[in-house]
Amino acid sequence: MFKVERCCQGGRLGRLGNVPTPSAVLHCSMGAPRHLQRDLLESLPDPFVMHVPVGGLVVEPGPSTMEKYGDTYASFANLPGVVLFSAFEPGRQPPDQRNSDSQISIWTRVGRQKVGTKLYARLLRACSPAIAVALPDVQSSHVSDRRHTKAVQRTSRYVQQLHDELGTTTTTTSTTPQIWAPIVGGRSPEIRQQAAQALAADTNVQGFTLEGLNTGETSQETLNALECMKELPASKPRLVHGISRLDEIIAAIEAGADLFDSHFCYEKAEDGHAFVLDLETPPQAPNPNPLFIDLWSDQYQTDMTPLLPGCQCYACTNFTRAYIHHLHLTHEMLGTVLLTLYAETPAQKT
Repeated sequence: MFKVERCCQGGRLGRLGNVPTPSAVLHCSMGAPRHLQRDLLESLPDPFVMHVPVGGLVVEPGPSTMEKYGDTYASFANLPGVVLFSAFEPGRQPPDQRNSDSQISIWTRVGRQKVGTKLYARLLRACSPAIAVALPDVQSSHVSDRRHTKAVQRTSRYVQQLHDELGTTTTTTSTTPQIWAPIVGGRSPEIRQQAAQALAADTNVQGFTLEGLNTGETSQETLNALECMKELPASKPRLVHGISRLDEIIAAIEAGADLFDSHFCYEKAEDGHAFVLDLETPPQAPNPNPLFIDLWSDQYQTDMTPLLPGCQCYACTNFTRAYIHHLHLTHEMLGTVLLTLYAETPAQKT
C-alpha cells in the first residue's frame, strides 16, 4: 500500500495507496470533519487520509450501532479518502496518567472514558478503517524518564494485544485494517529511540506514528523527538501527531515523515487567520507574523484580492479578502469554512 518513490536529504516522496506523500492528514472532531462537507472535501486537489479519533465514536454511535449498520464507518459518516483511526484528537492533550496495563483514558462526548484493546478492536471490526493506530500510553512531557520508559513498555503491549485481538499475526482479510504502532517517550530522544527500535522489529506493524508531542515540550525538544525516525524501516509510512508550527512541519518532512496532522489549519481558520507564505516580509515589519493575515482586521474591508494571488483553491478563485472579512464581522460560518478549505489545500501539497 505504501511506496517510496524518491528520497532527498532525509525527506522522501511516495504514495500511500493513491495519496501522495508527504501530505497533511485531515481530521474529524467527534466523528465528523471540521467545517468541510463531502462536496468541499472532494474539491481538494489530491486524495487524502482522513483521521478519525475514536473518542468521538466510543459512546456514539458506539460499536453496537456500527455492528447493526453492517458497513464501514466511511460509508456511515459519508467520508471520502483513506480512513485512519487512532485514540486522540490532534491539538488536544489526552487525559494524564490515568492508564493501566489494559486500558487508556480518552476524551469522549461525555468526558473521560476508559478504553481497552478489546473495545477498540471491536470498534475496528465494526467500522473497518483502512488504518488503525494501536493505543498509546501517552504522558505529559514533564513526567519522569522512568514513567516514560513504562509508557513505552505498555504501548508495546497494547500493540501486541491489538494483533492478538484482530488476528493480524496469522491471517488478514480485506476488511482488516493495517496496524500502525505509536512511538512514545516524551521529551527524551533516547527513550523514543529505544521505542522505535523495539517496534521496528515487529514485522506485523505496517506503519508508525509519533505520539505524545504538544504535551509541554519545547520546540527544540519536539525537533529532537523526530530523530527516532532514523530507527524505523524505510519501507513503512510514518505519521507525526501533535506538531503545529511550520518549522516543525518542515523539520518533520526533512526527517522522513510522510504524513502530519493538520489541526493547525483548523485552529488558524477558527481564529480568522489565513496562511499567506509571505516569507519576503522582514521580521521587523509592522505585521509581527508575516506568515498569516488576520481577516478580522479592518484593513481588508475594501481589499478585492484573493487570499493568496495565484492560488487555485475554491476560496481564492471565488471570493475576496473583503468578502471573507465581512463574513467574520457578521459571524457567518462560511468564513471559517472558506479559510479551512484554503488552509487545507496547500497543506496537502506540502
